[in-house]
Amino acid sequence: MSLIEDETIPETTPVPDTTTETNKEEYPEILEIKAVETPTINETKVAAASQI
Repeated sequence: MSLIEDETIPETTPVPDTTTETNKEEYPEILEIKAVETPTINETKVAAASQI
């Protein structure tokens, strides 16, 4: 079991925080993905309804 524990990612690994201004500049693709998610969900519902 000790081998598996050694392979786990340490808790100190930095995680991108999309709420800070600096990370908005460093990870613009995250904001772009979030902006695309909502309309695509709505389009999927419309497409499913039109096939009925």
